[in-house]
Amino acid sequence: MQDTVHAVKCENLGWGDSRSGKLPSCPHSILLIPLPFNSYPWFTNKDYLYQQYVQEGKSANHISRDLKCTRSTVIKYLLDFDIPLRSHGLASYRKSQLAYGEKLHNGKVEPHLGEMRVIKELQKLRDQGLSFGKLVVWLKQRGIRTKNGSMEWDRRTIWEILRRHTVPR
Repeated sequence: MQDTVHAVKCENLGWGDSRSGKLPSCPHSILLIPLPFNSYPWFTNKDYLYQQYVQEGKSANHISRDLKCTRSTVIKYLLDFDIPLRSHGLASYRKSQLAYGEKLHNGKVEPHLGEMRVIKELQKLRDQGLSFGKLVVWLKQRGIRTKNGSMEWDRRTIWEILRRHTVPR
């Protein structure tokens, strides 16, 4: 695991060789403590927040989940560092739930290739005249799960998926 050095102001300890254990007393010193990557408070690093929020387009909520801190902490530091907040709903990932055929990769919605293959097969079967009820049976027989992992397909769900992915003729 990669170690990061975190500076902590210390009133009682001074510069010294931590390997020998000799740390002279000095009121103006800094103690350097190696910490595992996930222990470092990355939300206090302006460059990291700028990269995640502005360059990669992640939401404050997404960053907070990655850092295992609260969303309000991330927003506080974004404001402290004068990083302009996006208007509500303008994050690269805006939906509350991904549609069948989509996946989230690095904060961006991308096609889910496995689910897209299922959608293309459903379109072929529908073009051959199969009803939505028969498509439900077809999916269940093959053990294909819904987006939330259930085996309970519904005709309306399949209709919505095909409506979303079918090119108008």
